[in-house]
Amino acid sequence: MSKINVSTITNRTGTSGPVLSGVTTATNGFHVTGGSVGIGTDNPLTQLQVSASNESTISLVNAGTKKAALQSQNSFGNILYSYDSEPLIFSVAPGASFSEKIRITSDGKIGINNSAPLYAMHFKNAMSSSPSFIHMEVTGTNALGGGGGIAFDTSASNDASNNGLFLATVSGERNSDDNGSNDLVFKTSKSLVVGDNGVASSPKEKLRITGVGHVGIGTTIPSNPLEVHSGGATNIVAKSNNGNGGFLNYSGLSNTGTTTFSVNHNGMIYTAGGLNFGTPVSPVASQTLDDYEEGTFTPEIFGLSVGTQVGHYVKVGNLVTCIFYIDISTKTYIGSGSGTTSLQIILPFTNSNTTTGYAGASIGNIRYIDFSSNSVKQFSMNIGGASDRLTGRWIKHNSNFVDVVLGDLYNSFSIHASVTYQAA
Repeated sequence: MSKINVSTITNRTGTSGPVLSGVTTATNGFHVTGGSVGIGTDNPLTQLQVSASNESTISLVNAGTKKAALQSQNSFGNILYSYDSEPLIFSVAPGASFSEKIRITSDGKIGINNSAPLYAMHFKNAMSSSPSFIHMEVTGTNALGGGGGIAFDTSASNDASNNGLFLATVSGERNSDDNGSNDLVFKTSKSLVVGDNGVASSPKEKLRITGVGHVGIGTTIPSNPLEVHSGGATNIVAKSNNGNGGFLNYSGLSNTGTTTFSVNHNGMIYTAGGLNFGTPVSPVASQTLDDYEEGTFTPEIFGLSVGTQVGHYVKVGNLVTCIFYIDISTKTYIGSGSGTTSLQIILPFTNSNTTTGYAGASIGNIRYIDFSSNSVKQFSMNIGGASDRLTGRWIKHNSNFVDVVLGDLYNSFSIHASVTYQAA
């Protein structure tokens, strides 16, 4: 240092030291003028300016071991802190005291409102009745497909040319409505598979949630609440790992919450409206199968005590087919039954009263009947009218019907029969 010039020294009152003004050293040394201090410059542009030809550093050193520094180099700037594993902390003073807002740990984790970050970037906010957001705002001119997003890199290639490859992305994008409406778009990458930009291993859209809430998988323009498209021979799979058979893989509900269609994970299908084999837009009633049922029933003879009785039925829509067997070892009348009571077998469903059902039957031990003028031609059983009873009939040669009565039957007899009729 060749010289120090001090133009004035003004004493202060109290315990404060003197005020120096007009302090200069050699050129580009230490310069104080007009309330500004220049180090390495004679013309400081701010209250404190440190200048050097290659690197400028302001260091704060505590006992020679803790060092904080601001550094300016030719092509970049640095904020430095060095001491064992201690963090670098940024604080602001919204009130009378400082409050930590950002922390950078010695291993590179960044905490925002978080003094103990666990991840590369870890945000923390107090719980409230509305969610906390990370907001990415765009400016300038609106453009379709513009917006903001997050990209996750899954390839540690350390090659800048691969920065657009092997990414999984989530983005909010301005959609074709071009009025500020947006879609949420999810993309993934597969090695050597061409992405949306035409480059192999780059991101390709897999799922989109539109501004109106439609979800598209394999399509960018879903017109229904959920659409799944595939160009290959792939399946849509819903799987339950619980084996008790009671879990639904799919369920459709009406606007009142009533189940209209469901499939459980054992393959059982339920439909409230029936299966239609026509077109879904204009279903035809005659092409709708709205009921199917099969089971067993107990065939009874009205007015008789029955010994063995076995019955099975199948109901498809309103068409019922019954097969049954009745065996009576000793004929015993019950209730209002008597020898003049018609032979009536009670069936599981009432007839529709629009058709007559005829049974194919074989019957053992029918008492011989002699109609003096009209001999018996055949035995028949039919159901007519709104009834659930199959009635035995004698058919005479002139096509007249005569009811079979219980007195026509021997003390022991059996009936094997099948009948198909239309249920109400």
